[in-house]
Amino acid sequence: MKHLIVLLSLTTLFVSCGKVSSEDIEQDIIKTNYSVVYDQETSQLEASGTFTIGGLNPTYVVLDGTSNLKVNNQSTSFDINLLGQVSYLYKRSIPFNQNVNYQFKYTNRDGDEYVNSINLPSSVSFETPVSIETNQDLVVRWDVSQSSDSATSMSLYIDHENGSLFYSLDESLSNGELEVKSQDLMLYIGQTISIRICRTKSTSQIQHPGEGGSIKSKFCTAKKNVVIQD
Repeated sequence: MKHLIVLLSLTTLFVSCGKVSSEDIEQDIIKTNYSVVYDQETSQLEASGTFTIGGLNPTYVVLDGTSNLKVNNQSTSFDINLLGQVSYLYKRSIPFNQNVNYQFKYTNRDGDEYVNSINLPSSVSFETPVSIETNQDLVVRWDVSQSSDSATSMSLYIDHENGSLFYSLDESLSNGELEVKSQDLMLYIGQTISIRICRTKSTSQIQHPGEGGSIKSKFCTAKKNVVIQD
């Protein structure tokens, strides 16, 4: 019965993520969302655009005909994930550079162009011990290369065997520390946990066909491992 419930849940997800051609709808009902993510772990940059109509369970718009999305004048590739969510991707393996602007140019069926740009937020570095004792608090000290970068959030993630822990950090500070109490780590005794920090900037003030949208960029550090001694 449990397997049946999981299967039905997955089926529901697939059904909820419908698709429609950009040729078959009015252009001013399309919502546009853009994202740029830099992963220091892999030196990989991924820019993406999604186009949807509807509210809580949106229908994804497939850019057919003359509709297209370019990033820095380069064509994007169509992508659809296991949940049926459609996006248009631009990927590059490059060194981190906060000074580069990433320009999204969306051209709709009617030939109207909507141009939006964003650069990456500042890079973040952090220090953490390579191991801690069972009854020892975990202290993570972090530094931001430039705190006046218009970042809107910063988060620290602790990845473990069963998932992740999430902590909000103050993005307005140039440095700081987070202390995770030993009792919060009791479930992970004998495990190796991984720590990373992501810094984000975002805005909804963009050019769009009529239904709004957003643009955001994110920098994520490489992971550092910490052994929790048993």
